[in-house]
Amino acid sequence: MAIETVLTGASVDANNNVKTILPLVAAQMGGLRTFAENDSGTMTGTALLASSEVSQDYRQRVGVDTVLMTDAFNGGGQAINNWNYLSATTTCTQTGAGYIQFNATGSASGQGAYLRSFQVFPYVGSAPLSFEFTGGVFTSALATNEAFAAGMGNPTIAGTLPTDGVYFRLTNAGLFGVAAYNGVTTETGVLMASTPLGTYSKFIITVGEKQVHFWVDDILAGTISVPNGQPSMAGSASVFMQRICTGAVSSTSIIRVADITVLLTDANTSRSWENGQCGMGLRSDIYRSGGLDVKTGIWGNNARPIAVALSNSVPAFLGLSGRVAWLPTLAVGTDGILTALGQPAPSASNTSRNLVIFGVTITSYVSVALTGGAVIAEYALMVGHTAVSLATADATSFAPTTTHSPRYIPLGVEVFPATSAIGTRGAAGAITNYFAAPIVVRPGEYVAVAVTNTGTVTTAGAITTLISIDAYWE
Repeated sequence: MAIETVLTGASVDANNNVKTILPLVAAQMGGLRTFAENDSGTMTGTALLASSEVSQDYRQRVGVDTVLMTDAFNGGGQAINNWNYLSATTTCTQTGAGYIQFNATGSASGQGAYLRSFQVFPYVGSAPLSFEFTGGVFTSALATNEAFAAGMGNPTIAGTLPTDGVYFRLTNAGLFGVAAYNGVTTETGVLMASTPLGTYSKFIITVGEKQVHFWVDDILAGTISVPNGQPSMAGSASVFMQRICTGAVSSTSIIRVADITVLLTDANTSRSWENGQCGMGLRSDIYRSGGLDVKTGIWGNNARPIAVALSNSVPAFLGLSGRVAWLPTLAVGTDGILTALGQPAPSASNTSRNLVIFGVTITSYVSVALTGGAVIAEYALMVGHTAVSLATADATSFAPTTTHSPRYIPLGVEVFPATSAIGTRGAAGAITNYFAAPIVVRPGEYVAVAVTNTGTVTTAGAITTLISIDAYWE
């Protein structure tokens, strides 16, 4: 049997690699090793390649990111629940223009200012921690003896950079990547001679067990190998931004940061969304209005509430959860507002959020002896009304202004017998409601707890009620 062999010259590239078109017939296929290109090497000169991983049962491993913190600096002031601020001559401002601004103040060695998150972020083995921020230098470039840093670390002195952490450092000599391990500092070379003036860039630090990658506008700028098993001695770190003077400074530069995000990558923590929101300071006991943190709790320090008469249109107490006291003097069958909280309407300087409610607990006792017949207190959660009054009506279709009436969710009943003495409980235990389908209050809407006395109007006496609402902002 004759075998015919036809030879044609193979094509090669400049590096003598054979130009190949892979076969499309299964019987002719061989084996290949696959790599993903994470970065083309535009700045480093070498492409960053990584192979995928397959389990012993031939399943490809997939990384899942977990959001640990995200914040946009669009409000009109410091969010004191999330950010710790320390200043020595140098100052920060936040005016609702969409950024934190490190001002051109400070002129001598040791002067500076930082913002550091109260929340800390652990290093988790082979799961890299990713820190991202958007920022830039405005007005003029940094001067001699002036530095700005941002990344992971725990600064404690306004004019001194942390000695343990991983961060970008910008000076008049350029942009550097830094890994500090208990005072021993390793730096990249100059990543960039300068950053663009008057515009924002995206900066990312990816912190792994063996390497730290520094990215600028999604391009890998530099790498530091980790010699000590982890990049910093501390097993966790805060997010920080800091401007310092290392000597005499004459500068008019302004530095702005628009937002930050921290992710735990590759590890599926199974952490619930609501747990993540609470971790970054979005619990329902605090809400942010115009960038300022406001307490939603109703609880005076060392002060019991003064009992007030209830109204159908004006809340007795402004807030969400807490301790309130009321007089059972409202007409029988009329809904009275114990507590109410209005959601800020959407605006450019206020990140609008939904309030997601999972449960409500109520318990009451007589705090001033009742005179008169029995009080039968029916409680309800009111949500969704666009004005605080419970008489707010639903608008007709395409009315000039859209309004909502409150939606009523019954919570339970407490009964106080006639002439109840101080300390009399309205029920054997607390009234507790957990909602399998969460209740959502949207921006521009109100949430309120109301009570209706269907018993007897008293002539004297007061009831104190403790209200606890299980919720978070998203």
